[in-house]
Amino acid sequence: MMKHKTIVFFVFSLIVLSCTERKLRTPKAYQNTIKLDADGYAKHKGVLTHQMRELITRHEQSFHSAEYYDSTALQIDTILYSKDYQKVILFVLTKNPVNRQLKPDKNYDWYYDAFCYLGVRQEDGFKLKWMDPFSIINFYDGEAASELIKDTYFTEFATLKEVNGEYKYKYNLDDMRFWDDPIWGKYFENN
Repeated sequence: MMKHKTIVFFVFSLIVLSCTERKLRTPKAYQNTIKLDADGYAKHKGVLTHQMRELITRHEQSFHSAEYYDSTALQIDTILYSKDYQKVILFVLTKNPVNRQLKPDKNYDWYYDAFCYLGVRQEDGFKLKWMDPFSIINFYDGEAASELIKDTYFTEFATLKEVNGEYKYKYNLDDMRFWDDPIWGKYFENN
């Protein structure tokens, strides 16, 4: 019996250590602090909301599932900008009634999903691509979903590894150096 408890404790310890090892905070000197004036931010938020609504209507990118429909509430939670304001990172939240879930939890009325998109500015909007490594789905607290999506992309993105064990990305999304990451060329080859 003692041997079994030791093994369980050892496995639990490995899990805890691996979880804490996955966090990598961006050094303060490199954190993205670029802001757009309030009017410009509101204008971009409106344009991006319209573009996201179109993705929902067409069931494209992160909104491919039929659970998203005309009455899905949509919120642009956060927009991060590059220095030249030509690239954006945005966090998007959706809110749906629980009856849209495959297995609804009747203890709640609503559930929330959160997604991350990269965007490159175009003449009348943004070319947008869904970042798929992390999505927050089926949360019953919108604020918690908002915080978790940001925390995940700001502390775990740079810890993702390829199959061969090499890191996939050098920087988290809140790192100023991320704007020069090769991912932009991969996602937006034609720009």
